[in-house]
Order: sequence, then structure tokens, then C-alpha cells
Amino acid sequence: MKRANEKNLNELQRTREELKQTLKNDFRQVEALMSLFFTTKPDVPLPNTREWAASPDLLKKIAEIVLTKKPELVLEASSGISTLIIAYCLKQLGCGRVVSLEHDLKYAMISQDLILLHGLEKIATVIYAPLEEVAIREKQWLWYSMNKLKLDRPIDLFVIDGPPSLTQKLARYPALPLLFNDLSDNATIILDDGYREDENEIVELWQQEFKQITSELLDLEKGAFIISKHAA
Repeated sequence: MKRANEKNLNELQRTREELKQTLKNDFRQVEALMSLFFTTKPDVPLPNTREWAASPDLLKKIAEIVLTKKPELVLEASSGISTLIIAYCLKQLGCGRVVSLEHDLKYAMISQDLILLHGLEKIATVIYAPLEEVAIREKQWLWYSMNKLKLDRPIDLFVIDGPPSLTQKLARYPALPLLFNDLSDNATIILDDGYREDENEIVELWQQEFKQITSELLDLEKGAFIISKHAA
């Protein structure tokens, strides 16, 4: 009986700690969302966050980077609420644009409709870019078709939140091998889902291949790597 009571007590304590951490994280997400509303001042309601969409704490970090680094060109792998947040920040700065690659036609249309709804079509563009096979170091990978991507200047900020992990092992690895030379000398790369094993392995591979980058893992809801490129 004593052992059973101790087991129940331990389980109760563990449940209380898990609930405490959940409430703490939820409060942090609400704080981040309130900060985003105050900073961006959207003209119409924003779409939902979390789950498949970016979490508020990541969106807040993206907004901070855009407002402080003032990128002229932002490229996104995937699209959604992050596209709107970036565009609103660029609108405040009075310069810059964001281009988002989206492999799913349905979501590309949804994102483009949201951009029009928010009146940000002069700043933000969504390109429907279905996944296609590309060869990197004698291995085949799936990555966004870049046939419609026309870069007229270097990428200052690269936000990587796709393709989905179910696409293939290390699904987001091709991002830097394919676009590293298109980055500006002091570009910033944001890789979401930093707590996943695949993303950790991807960053390790990138650091082995590109000596000009350094990375930092941020303690966000899903984790996120902030990667800095340095001039040679």
C-alpha cells in the first residue's frame, strides 16, 4: 500500500510539473502574440498560429530580426502567417520585400489571398513551387522548383519552415547547398523546428560544408536555429 501511495504521489507530482510547464509556455505564446499585434498593427485579423503554423514566439523573433537588420530581400521556404508578419515589418521600415516558396497549390492560393486581404501585395509574393528532384553531391533530393524565382539582389534573410519533414529524411537540407551563393555576405538564416533530430543533423551538416556560418539554438516552443553567415 505504501509503495502504491508513493507511486501515485510521484505521478501526481509529474503531472503537476507538466501542467506547470504547459501553462508557462502558453503564457509565453500569449505574450509573444500580444507583442506582435502591438508591433505590426494588422489591418484585419491574422490567421491562427501554432500546430502546423509558426508559433508566436518564433514570429516575434522573426519580427525582431526584420526590424533590426532591415533586410532588402527576405526569402521563405513555405508560406503563411510568417509571410504576413514579415511583410508588415517591411511596410513599417518602408523598404524591402518578401518572396515565399510554397509547394502546395492550395496553401499558395490561401497565402496569396491573405496577402491581398491585408493589402500587402506590393511587399509580399507567394510563388507556387512544387517539389522536384535536384541532385546535390551525387544524391537526389526534393526541393522547391525555383524556375519562377528571379533574384535581383542577394538574400538578406532566409526563413526555412519547409518542406514538411514527411517529404524525406533531412527534408530541409537542400536549402543552403542550393541557395548559399545567393545569400548576402552577412545574411541571417532561421531554421524552425530546432528541437527535431533532423534539424539538428541538418545544421551539423551545414556547418561542416559552409565554414562561414555560425549557429545558435533558441529556446522557443519548437526550437529554432539562428544561423549567421559571415563574409569570407
